[in-house]
Amino acid sequence: MRLLIFLFFFFYCPSFFGQSIHFSIPHFSDKELKCWIDKGSRADTIYKQKLNNFGETNINFTTSEENVSLAFSVQNSEPIRILYNKNENISILNSTKELKSNSFIIENSPTNTTIFNCLFQLQNLENKSMLINKMSSLYEAKNPFLKELFNEKNRIQQKISTINDSLALSTTFEAKYIRLKILANEITANTTVNNIENKTTARNHFINDVDFDLLYSSGFWVPIVRSTLHIYNESAPFYERFGDDVISILKKIKKEEIFETFYQDALFISDNLDWVKDKENIENYLIQSGRISDENLLKFKNNQKLHLGKKSPKLQLPNSNNSKKNSANKPEKKLSMLLFYETGCNHCEEEIEKVKQNFSLLKNNDVQFISFSSDTDSAAFNEKAKSLPWSDNFCSLKGMEDPNFKNFLVAVTPTFYIINNNGYIIYKTYQFNKVMSFLNDFLKQK
Repeated sequence: MRLLIFLFFFFYCPSFFGQSIHFSIPHFSDKELKCWIDKGSRADTIYKQKLNNFGETNINFTTSEENVSLAFSVQNSEPIRILYNKNENISILNSTKELKSNSFIIENSPTNTTIFNCLFQLQNLENKSMLINKMSSLYEAKNPFLKELFNEKNRIQQKISTINDSLALSTTFEAKYIRLKILANEITANTTVNNIENKTTARNHFINDVDFDLLYSSGFWVPIVRSTLHIYNESAPFYERFGDDVISILKKIKKEEIFETFYQDALFISDNLDWVKDKENIENYLIQSGRISDENLLKFKNNQKLHLGKKSPKLQLPNSNNSKKNSANKPEKKLSMLLFYETGCNHCEEEIEKVKQNFSLLKNNDVQFISFSSDTDSAAFNEKAKSLPWSDNFCSLKGMEDPNFKNFLVAVTPTFYIINNNGYIIYKTYQFNKVMSFLNDFLKQK
């Protein structure tokens, strides 16, 4: 009977009207309460003030969406998340001296009550199922009690299936949110297991099952997107498929705000993880999509000029270095490797040491090495130049405004480019280890 009542509630969930949240946390009077709404990877602060002398406050705000994930913290405590329905007058109460999630009571919110009850029931059933699995290992195969355990497990699984079937059929927000929560847990669990079957399952969920319009305001955006990165790293089976998968998702996203948030996050991830091909793939799609601003369209078209396979910009070198200038712009080597760096940059110094350790190998394999510094201090540049085993090292003392930095769109240091003897860009990265891996593969093919 309880299950039937629960399922009935999903399809006929009542609503209350109003647009406010009341907080009552008496043991934390005069402490700062901060509230924010999750929108993709962004957190929009909607309230930041001290509670009154009774530890109370009322928050009134408007949102264009019916339901959003709202997070709050008191005195910089761990964030606590609830679902805010703009038709509910929610009260959040805590009469304890602790700021843990289980110390808070949410009243007048059918949305949160329904979701909590369902997830609590599912978790209890899952716990019982796991307990039976453990108990089963304690009995011999002929023990009659083992059959009872198996029967009980089947009954539990049937209850779980009944709930999941009802969730799949329901069109209420509560049911959709619970499905998304379950999906987020499944994706996270499968991405952390190091085998192709689990990672394939996680990838299929990510591409085909996640409702990104719902995900945007759910509070699960960052956990889901972050966990899926395990699917696409260099040791994973879907390396260099991130761009393709992002594009397939972008094609399904309807709302422009969500579309832009997702592609900006995807480009940021690709850039930070040095997934060059994925980033270029996404930019190429965006240029053709007709769904980006003129500013971003211009930016991505400029980036496109430096995509792999494009002609390299001509190097702009100081006139005072005529001999070096001629050799750098007219390489007779198989490959030219460019390094953009800054003296004193920790990451740059680490990568330069790796270059120095492997410089003889580069030289023996007919690779011309050319470096450009964003230094603005000539003394620092000259001192650094003395320690470098290559002669083609340049600095205009203009910092990141150096024409080569600008022509090669260098935003961070260090950055490496590899150019073939026909002047085309064939590789770029931020890491010298990747440079050597690429060179090994490239030279084997020659």
